Order: sequence, then structure tokens, then C-alpha cells
Amino acid sequence: MSETKLGELLDAMPNIAKVVNTFTSDAVQQKAFAILMNALGAEDVDEQAEETRSQARAKGTAKRAAPKEKSGKPRKTPVGPPRLRADLNLRPKGKKSLRDFIGEKKPQTNEERFAVIIFYLEKELKEKGVDRDHVYTAFKELGVRAPVDIDAAIRMAASRKGWINNSDTADLKMTVHGENFVEHDLPATDGAKK
Repeated sequence: MSETKLGELLDAMPNIAKVVNTFTSDAVQQKAFAILMNALGAEDVDEQAEETRSQARAKGTAKRAAPKEKSGKPRKTPVGPPRLRADLNLRPKGKKSLRDFIGEKKPQTNEERFAVIIFYLEKELKEKGVDRDHVYTAFKELGVRAPVDIDAAIRMAASRKGWINNSDTADLKMTVHGENFVEHDLPATDGAKK
């Protein structure tokens, strides 16, 4: 494109923009722009516009298809059934056993058991990285039927009661609310609300 042609085109652009912007439809705006540009002698405006639209559509599709990155630590989702932890000693010498601790606290529901078990593992045994396998092993040690979907049960207990922080399923922790519940509200006395 010659400098003269370019100068004419640049001079005409404000008027072209006014005309094109009077239309509300993107498709009509693009068509009006192409017609006006062709009238000024700009070649292949329709083809260039279509190529630009195709590239934009391809970029949009690529963006939607690409997985979004998460900030921070990715959430770990357990796979398969829970397993017994052979390395977990729930009857340590010189410390209270899980059975004795449960006997003192007398949890009545699985939600309460989760809180007491995780409290015991975290505070009494100083276990790091408490996960569903720890909880499952504790249920087996107590001779109590474990929930069929222990992951869902822990999530439900965490969301309903707020006693457990399960933001990292490989590192379940007690919340302050949960610590207070286990330390001060258990065993429940008759008529006491939980």
C-alpha cells in the first residue's frame, strides 16, 4: 500500500468508525467495515477479517480447552479404598491408648468420632499428615463399623460441624472449634447441646 493510499485511509478512519459504530450487531459492523474499506481500495479486507475471526475463535477454543492452573497447593484426592496403616501405634507405651481416649470422650456419632480420632492423632500422638487411612485404621482398632465412603463422611463432618479442616485431605487438622468441642464438650452431659 502506497503512502498516499495509507494517508487517505487514515484520514477516512474516523468517519468509517462513526458509521460502523452506528450498528449494534458485531456481524453487521464487520460487514460495513469491510465494504467501506473495499470502497477505499483496501484489498482483501473480507479475507483478512475472516482470518482474524478464525484466529480469535481458535484462541478462544484453546483457552477453554486448557485446564486452569490453581494457585497454591493442589487438592489431593484419595484413590481407591482406605488402607490400614501398619505403622500407626494406637496403643503407645507411656501414653493413653485410642480406646481409653474414646472411652473418656464417649463420642456418639461418626462426626464426633472423626473429631475425637483426629484430635487424638494430632494432639496426643503428634502424628503429621493425618489422612483417611489413619481414620480408617482407628475405626478398625475401635471395632466400630467404618463409613462406606469415608472420604465423603469426613467431608460432610467437616462442612456440617466445622470441627475438622479438610482443605488438604492428606493432612486433616482440627479447627479451634473442634479442639474446644473435644476438650470441653465431651463427654456430653444429659441435656447438653453439641
